[in-house]
This record gives sequence, structure tokens and C-alpha cells, in this order.
Amino acid sequence: MVALLLVSIFVTATTATGAVWWQWRSAVRAQEQETLQRERAETALEEKSKQLNDVYLDRSEDLQRRGRENLSLAQLAQILRNDPNHLSAAWIFADRARSHQIQSPQLIKLENAPSLSIARFVDTGKTIMGANLDGQAGYWNSESGFLHSRLFHHDSTVLDMIQSTDGSVTATATESGAVYLWDNDTGSTQHPRFLHKNPAQRILVTKDLEILVVKTRSRRVHIWDIENRTRVGPVIVHRAAIQALELSPDESKLLTGSHDGRLCLWELRTGRLIDEIAPKLSWVNSAAFHPNGKNVIASFSRRAAAIWNPLNDIESLIPFPHENRVNYAMFVPNRDMAFTCSRDFTARIWNTLNGEPIGSPMVHPSWVLKAWPAANGDQLITYTSNQRLHRWDLATNKQLAPEIRIQSDVLDLLPDPETTNVKVVTSNGYVASWTKLLNQPEPRTLAHEHRIGKFTLSQNGRWIASTVENRQIHLWDRTTWQRVHRSKAFRSPIQELQF
Repeated sequence: MVALLLVSIFVTATTATGAVWWQWRSAVRAQEQETLQRERAETALEEKSKQLNDVYLDRSEDLQRRGRENLSLAQLAQILRNDPNHLSAAWIFADRARSHQIQSPQLIKLENAPSLSIARFVDTGKTIMGANLDGQAGYWNSESGFLHSRLFHHDSTVLDMIQSTDGSVTATATESGAVYLWDNDTGSTQHPRFLHKNPAQRILVTKDLEILVVKTRSRRVHIWDIENRTRVGPVIVHRAAIQALELSPDESKLLTGSHDGRLCLWELRTGRLIDEIAPKLSWVNSAAFHPNGKNVIASFSRRAAAIWNPLNDIESLIPFPHENRVNYAMFVPNRDMAFTCSRDFTARIWNTLNGEPIGSPMVHPSWVLKAWPAANGDQLITYTSNQRLHRWDLATNKQLAPEIRIQSDVLDLLPDPETTNVKVVTSNGYVASWTKLLNQPEPRTLAHEHRIGKFTLSQNGRWIASTVENRQIHLWDRTTWQRVHRSKAFRSPIQELQF
């Protein structure tokens, strides 16, 4: 009996032990399988990362050859973020960082201007007139950001704002449809207001302060006699939104361009239609007079811009073709040239006498929205939809300096007519001034006391971090190329570095 009990206990213990061993063995095999799968995944990920790094490196080299130094550095920084031990990227990055210059603007915040709906430079750039989204308008000193005068208060957002030639009167157009005339000396408004049923989007005033032109959102243009507060002639009506509204240099004619495809020339003081053209190029996006007042240049949505000589037949139209919509077109002052900005990612220079392109297209990374001539017409500054400024040499159509990133929408830009200085005012209430835009970047060196180990770049491109052989980390400001911090020495070597 005792023997049977012992045998039973032994069999039970053996079975239990076998079950435990089998469970342990299964767990070990599962763990080994999981480890193997993890290693395979890590190997595949590492291989994919290497392939991506090779792609980034090739892309960086391509961007460098095309003169896009900012984007080239960004690709190298991405490699170093993925793999701080990537020696090729580290050495290339270090070499280019020494010779690369980031354009650093002087930023001035405008007083009581949290967010601007409109802003323009006046008085040769010394003053900015603008308005907040809450309807408060005024003048600021562009050098200090302080208010020049008291704010003009409105009951709705100000959509346009202009100053008379003598600087005595300010005209403002509001979303409520009211147009105000303000006395700049007293800050008081001249009553009654010019009222419209729809928002007043654009206004023009003649130099003698006799005629006021108002474009409303209802596809209409109203011409007012300021002294008598009465309308001049009939209301000008288009069949679609009006995109262009310009006075001729002698202020005797008014030019309108609309999404109905028509360019129209009107007699200002009577409202009589003088001439019109509908060149079957779809929407009119912009239009402007030549300084001689005889020719008009316009941009269209159907992949072209054109020069129109009013009072002549349609054969006088000189087209400037593009591969996509043309956003903006303008004459180059004192030259037989014009420039166009397009959604085909290019800006182009044209001969206004024969319509032939001058030089190769100026290729950008995104849509080109607008451009300004600079340096006595020898250079061109372009603004793109990704909020970048580019400077070009009109003699060679080559980019002169690295692109400049703007943190908000550009409301107005003022290039110095004789130098390479630039001022911009942005919708977030800042004035940015670049007082020195060099044609060639100056060499820059990050001087270390010990041998350099690793480099990495911050996401916003502002900071560089580096390690040295004495196990310290150095932090550098790329706008000044000065060291801003040096850490204490770590006890063990630094294996990885990233922001």
C-alpha cells in the first residue's frame, strides 16, 4: 500500500515537473523568437535608415549644386538627427557651416499692433501706416516701432488705407462699407462718411484731393467728388470680382481689371469708358500703368501676362507666356523690361519691345506671388508662397544671396533703391530690416579648443550643438555665430547628440 502511494506521488511530481519544464522551455523559445524578430526589425530599420540617409545626402549635394544652401544644410541636419555617428554628413555639415551665412534681420515690434490687416511704408520708409484687425489704424515709426500719432478708431476691420501726397489726409476703407477721411494733424474724421452697401476693399485719391475712387466687394467701382460728396458719373460695374484698380500717372484715367477677363480704361472725372479689351486669357490677376501712361501690363490666370496699348486694336497685345497662372506683372523702372511672377515656380524678365524673354527663368521652390525691383533696377526681390524672400541679379538671372524666411505674411516690402538693404512689415506687427545682404556669404567658423566630435542642428535651424573630445557640449547661435553655452565635462564619452 505504501509502495503504491509512493509510486503515485513520484508519478505526480514527475508530471508536474515535466509540465513546468515544458512551460519554461516554451517561454524561453518565445523570448528567443521575439528577440530574433526584434533584431531583424532593427536591422531592417537600420538598413532603411541608411538608405534614407543616402537619399538625404544625395539630395543635399543636389541642392548645394543648385545654390540652395539653406535646404542643403537642412538635409544634412536630418541625417545627423537620424544618425549622429554619420561621419560623412558631419564633416560636410561642419565644412558648409563654416562658410554659410544666415541672414539675420533686426526685428522691431510695432506698439499696440498685435495683428495687422494692412500696412504700407510711407515717407521713404521712415513711417508705416497700418491698421489692426480690430479696426484701429495709425502711423508708426519704422525705426523704433512707436506710434507717431493717436489711433483712428473704426467700427469694423480696415481693408485699405492710403495717405494723400502732401501727408495731410488719411483715407481708410472698412469692411462695413464706410470710407473715412481723417485729418492727420487733429486725428478727427471729416463727416459725412462715404457709405457703400458692400465692404470697401480698395481706395484711390487724387493728388489734389478732389476725386475719391472706391472699389467694393460687389464688383463695382464708385467715383466720388470729395468736395461736394457726390458721385461722378455712373457706377462702374464688372461681371466678376475686380482685381486691379489703378490711376494713370497724370490721374486723368482709371484702369480696372476683373475676373470677367476684361481690362477697361475709364475717364476718371466723368466715368466714361474709353477703351476695353478681353483677350481670352481668363481672369485678370493684376494690372499696372507704364510710367509713361501709354501702356498697360496685366497678368492673367491662363498662363500669360501681356502688354496692352489702349486705343489701338487687339493686335497691339504683346503676350508673355508661362506654364501656369501668372500672379503678378510689373514694368522695370527706366528699362525696356518687365517682370512676371507665376505659379509655375518661376519669375521671368521680358523685353517689352518685342516680347522676348531675357535670360533663363528664375526658378523658386514654390509659387512666386510678387516681386520688387531693387538696387537701381539691377536686382529683383521675389516673395513666394512659402514665405521666402529671394534676391536675383537681373544681368545674369542668378540668385545673389541665400533665401530669407519670413515668419508671417508680408504686407509690404521696401527695398532701398540704391543699396541692398531691405525692410518688410508683416501681419503679426513686426518690421524686419536687413541692413546688409551680401552677394557672397562671408566665411564663418565655429572655433573649438579641442577636436570636434559630433554636430547637430535644431529643428528651427537657429542653434548648432557640438561635442568635443574633452566630453563637453557647445551650443552656438547661427544668427551671430557665437557660442552661447558650454556644458561641464561629462564622466563618460557622449554617444548621441540631438535636440
